[in-house]
Amino acid sequence: MDYLNTYPATGSGQYTSYYVDPYRGNGGDLEYHQIGTVLSDGGDNYGVSSVVFDKYEELFWMGNQGGHVTSYYGPTMQRHTSFQIHASEDVRSLLSIDQGILALTKSSLKLHIRRGIPKFTYKSCNMMDMQCLVTMNNNRIIMGGHQNKLVDFDLNRLKEVNQHLLDTPESNCAILRRHSHMLATGDPRGAITLHDPVSLKTQHVINTHSASLSDFDIQDNLIVSCGFSMNSGSVSCDCFLLAYDIRTMRPLPPLALCCEPLLLRFIPPGAGQLAAVASQGRVQLVNTSHRVQSRVNLFQMDTQNSQCLSFDVSATGQTLVFGDQSGNLHLFSLGQNSEPLFNEYSRETEFADTPEELPSVSITDDSFLLSSVPRPPLFPGRNPVSDWPKEFTKTGYRLPKPIDAEILKNMKMQGPIGCAPNPRNTLRNQIPYVFEQPTSPCHSKNLENSVSNNSENEGSVFVAIPKRYRKVEVRYSKLGSNDFDFDQYNRTGFPGLEANLPNSYCNSMLQVLYYNSAIKMTLLKHTCNKEFCLSCELGFLFRMLDTSSGAPCQASNFLRAFRTVPEASALGLILSNNPETRSKTNLGSLIQSWNRFILHQMHYEILETRKREKETVSGEQELSLRKISNHIKALSVNSSYINNKNSNPYWDKVALDDADFPEIGKKVQKKKLDVEDVDGLSVVTQDEGKYMWLSSSVLVNNTSDFYDSLDCYDTDLSSAQHCMDGKENNEYALDNYGGTEDLNLIDVDDSQYEENIEPSSSNDSKNKINSEETDVSKLFGTKQFQIHKCLKCNREERKESIALLCNLQYPSQIPVEPVAFSDLLRASLCPRRTTPAWCESCRRFTPTLQSCSVRQLPELLAINCGLSTTTDRAFWQKQMDHVVASVLNHTNVHEKFANSSASFSTKSCRYGSNCSRPGCKFKHPDDPITRGSSSSAFSALRIGNPSLSSRTLHHLYIQNPWLPQEIEARLTKTGDLVVNRTDISSVKNKGDISNIHSTNPKVKLDQNGVASTVDDKKLADLAKQYSLSAVVCHIEDVQKNIVSFVKMNGDDHRVPQNGQPQWFLFNDFCVSPILAAEVTWFNLEWKVPCVLFYSNKTLTPNDHPTHTSSGPLWNGLSSFLPTANKIFFEDGRIVASPTVAFTPLAAHEMPKSGELVGMDAEFVTLNQEEAELKSDGRLSTIRPSRLAVARITCVRGQGPMEGTPFIDDYISTQEQVVDYLTKFSGIKPGDLDANFSSKHLTTLKSTYQKLRYLVDTGVIFVGHGLKNDFRVINLVVPPEQVIDTVQLFHLPHHRMVSLKFLAWHLLGTKIQSDTHDSTEDARTALQLYKRYLELEAEGVVTASLASLYETGKTLQWKVPDD
Repeated sequence: MDYLNTYPATGSGQYTSYYVDPYRGNGGDLEYHQIGTVLSDGGDNYGVSSVVFDKYEELFWMGNQGGHVTSYYGPTMQRHTSFQIHASEDVRSLLSIDQGILALTKSSLKLHIRRGIPKFTYKSCNMMDMQCLVTMNNNRIIMGGHQNKLVDFDLNRLKEVNQHLLDTPESNCAILRRHSHMLATGDPRGAITLHDPVSLKTQHVINTHSASLSDFDIQDNLIVSCGFSMNSGSVSCDCFLLAYDIRTMRPLPPLALCCEPLLLRFIPPGAGQLAAVASQGRVQLVNTSHRVQSRVNLFQMDTQNSQCLSFDVSATGQTLVFGDQSGNLHLFSLGQNSEPLFNEYSRETEFADTPEELPSVSITDDSFLLSSVPRPPLFPGRNPVSDWPKEFTKTGYRLPKPIDAEILKNMKMQGPIGCAPNPRNTLRNQIPYVFEQPTSPCHSKNLENSVSNNSENEGSVFVAIPKRYRKVEVRYSKLGSNDFDFDQYNRTGFPGLEANLPNSYCNSMLQVLYYNSAIKMTLLKHTCNKEFCLSCELGFLFRMLDTSSGAPCQASNFLRAFRTVPEASALGLILSNNPETRSKTNLGSLIQSWNRFILHQMHYEILETRKREKETVSGEQELSLRKISNHIKALSVNSSYINNKNSNPYWDKVALDDADFPEIGKKVQKKKLDVEDVDGLSVVTQDEGKYMWLSSSVLVNNTSDFYDSLDCYDTDLSSAQHCMDGKENNEYALDNYGGTEDLNLIDVDDSQYEENIEPSSSNDSKNKINSEETDVSKLFGTKQFQIHKCLKCNREERKESIALLCNLQYPSQIPVEPVAFSDLLRASLCPRRTTPAWCESCRRFTPTLQSCSVRQLPELLAINCGLSTTTDRAFWQKQMDHVVASVLNHTNVHEKFANSSASFSTKSCRYGSNCSRPGCKFKHPDDPITRGSSSSAFSALRIGNPSLSSRTLHHLYIQNPWLPQEIEARLTKTGDLVVNRTDISSVKNKGDISNIHSTNPKVKLDQNGVASTVDDKKLADLAKQYSLSAVVCHIEDVQKNIVSFVKMNGDDHRVPQNGQPQWFLFNDFCVSPILAAEVTWFNLEWKVPCVLFYSNKTLTPNDHPTHTSSGPLWNGLSSFLPTANKIFFEDGRIVASPTVAFTPLAAHEMPKSGELVGMDAEFVTLNQEEAELKSDGRLSTIRPSRLAVARITCVRGQGPMEGTPFIDDYISTQEQVVDYLTKFSGIKPGDLDANFSSKHLTTLKSTYQKLRYLVDTGVIFVGHGLKNDFRVINLVVPPEQVIDTVQLFHLPHHRMVSLKFLAWHLLGTKIQSDTHDSTEDARTALQLYKRYLELEAEGVVTASLASLYETGKTLQWKVPDD
């Protein structure tokens, strides 16, 4: 029953009647009570940006700032539907229509039915920054936003029918309200515009609040608004409502309020009641019929000190719903009504179907009628397939679908259960079954035979790669890789390298170089002023690995410098980020090219540094050297000057290997420098080589200059070319000292040449070679003679050179007889072949014998295995098969393994890869000796020895490797090179295999293959014993990988075996100990050798110590390191800044151990984060964003100038910056560009050396979030030298506190007002640490932290008045 009540509308005594709800309070005032509060979906992260009541069903909808929409049913607030609208944009407005719910975001309009299924998504160039929408009729809506146009949209045609421009370009529409006779739009600047509802033309403009319009609503002939006004030059919220009569377009007296309203709505069904909502959740109900409110009607919702963002009233006026910043929804009901209605006549809401429960039947119930289970309905006249006549049917069995080979390959056994990642070759939860059509009556018999054959050959087909060899992917979260557990992949104490950076395929070679103490010391003591010096970066990286205490590191600075080297890009060593291109790259060939490149690069950089140091002498010597250099350059164009070797003291040469870097399409023109006629022999003693022959025919200032000096380069070994000089028509021979095409095991007798060469020429050549030698060439260099002999006139040319590595040269055809690895190595070190070449004496192309003679062996023998062709791999596999066949031919060994073959089982171990039983004879998935082999020789051995099992043969391959662990290289007095395998004792009593494991030093093969004996007296005492120290392998898995094996000395405390060397497998950051037999065992189907390192046994730790008497290796290198004067007092800036924002250190201010230094760094983004949207709407990080340091600041921590910066460097970068993060870093575009920057711009290397010096000095860094800073800078600092205010003021299991809030709460200062400044942040962190010391001295640290977190929760961790 309705109640009639009357109230005076005006002072004239007239009365207005209206119906009053029975739940109203005394006197007709509305009274609302809260009936429920719920945390919305995503409310823990996002606030509620929009709420609306459904006009057709008992639902209300909410949209949050994370783009998620949820509906709730009835006053119980039961969740009905929930779905994601947009991945990043917030929901700005919701509107219910008959078809569903319209959701408006910043740039799109979406319609979903009430069950959550999307109907359409509309985007347009006219929708730039949308804010609101309103319906004009069933098929027409109007949309507005922070733009100067309204969009008229037709829901039937799904297209825009009109775009109405607002009056001025500055006008925009933030609020839309519909009236029966007009459309009202609200401008945030304070104007309300009334439009014609059809043509949208402007009819009238009402100026409301002077500063800004917050909200307004229309009912009958009344417009009420709330907003802000200007007061004494500042904006303040008006504590009143402005009212306007749209009939006369005149303002009415304002309505005073007790709160500061931000939102307002009229409460239906009429009578002038409205609700005004303040930001902190206070709601005041106002009767617009009374200009003076006799009774203040207020109520407060519990928003937990968060702001109320959205508000709506139901069509009946019985319920109000509010959404706040904390993600909560508050529902209020009129009076004491516990079951309010949202609409007068709502249609029935559709809910999800409840699945029909089938009756439960016991498996032992024999009385249950199976026929009671209903069959699916059939079409009329159709019968089931089972009703076929018997003459057309035959009993058969469906074969199981074969398991994908990729699944079997990656299978990991856990007892009887196998687990493998999904290769995603089929649809999700769907496995298509392909029926095989019979082609013959014996089809079923053939199937049975195939199944039986598959079961028998299962062990030979199944090839599983152990987990420790596979590429390990880092799973990223919102914290990046900080929460990734690296310790589970490395428990050895040896640091690894992370592989999430571009071009990190070289990690394996970096680890090989690091764990070789000789190379490590050479690089640690190197330093220069070149910005992108790979040798310096390697030294920095090795120092970082020394101080990491086993934690994985990143080679980001080295890879950054590596990408900038033009030669690396020209050689194809820089991989693109395109996954398709990377998947097609042959990593085995790539890592071998990288090995060649890095050895040459280190040699050149050290050589350049040494030359530069010689040139930096004082006074007259420096001037003299410059004059000589300019004189040489001026005369280098004259060939007559080139032919005079005595006039140029810089004609020194160092040679390397040949046939390398074929990717460079340049041609090298050989230049004849001097020809001596000695006893009828014409010997060329000066010659400029190609890239692999490091010659000083040009005064090399840097590596690129050397490459530019090369005139031509030819990689065709089968033909000779004639290079002509255009000025003097001189003819030069193009000598290409490539590897042998055939495996000729023939010694070269060079003794005759030693007798015919003048001593002075030999001594001069040696002196010139020594002048170009470096520590790298002394370690890796093989001194040799390159000899060219014309077979027509016997004219010879000889060149002394140094090769830094050896490329294994395989025969073009696989020989029938076995070939020892030592013979292959010797033939590769001393190649010999015949090819047409130009002869100066014959003046034509003649057959020329090209050979090489080794004169001095290296300390470290680096070998590239090649194996890039199937023929080379077949040769390697053939030699491994020969070794095993030779062992099997021995009777005792055959009987031993034949009798023990029954003890090995092909049954899988029940414990799988977790088996820890020593000597377990069952098959394990992660045991490399259980891998199958498709080698034809393996099958032949199996057929010839049927009593042997596959596992036994695998044992033989592992225990009898073709690759030796130790070799001996000997130079005889006649110049012969003899290579012997010296680890035969490890395989003794296992067969007579000496003929394929060693080279007889007393036997030589001539060119015709006839054996001859070498006298014992000719054998020299010059011999070196080599031990295999490192192996790099290519793992040909689905995701290609490069791993390395490194042998550690037994005296290392991290090696578990006392006194015995131990091999370790390095797979990026995954490090594990491994057996020595597994290092030299290869399965060429997936484990292919790429690089071998043999070390001289006499290269003792005393020569290149890993420790000194006073401490680690770094302490022994203090004499080689740059001093503080060189680091701090030499200005390495790129741009001369007009103003310097720091005060450099004085001589007496050099930091000492234990002193404090405040530090902060700023960064820019080089690559944005790559993420994918999952089916549940969550984002999964594929690759995190890549940052680069842009600014580093260090301030003094004590003394009279405490807090004054002494380092404030902006770091120049040559890589493209995608985001300067100006709001958080203060870095602006142009600050890092040398052409436009006005800052103190330096190189990363210059600033890195300063930080490196401070770390080695022992200073203590104080900062906020230094862990991430040092990680991006690529610097490891011992924990005892880092004081992080993030950790000082942190309670366990609570959030981290920002530097801005700490400074305000503890120091009473406000920082980072506009943007971040590293100087301000570093100084603040230093002050916070000293404040912490004061609190610690007072014993109130715990109480201070409790107060900090309590205040932070109250203020939501925001600094007041911010």
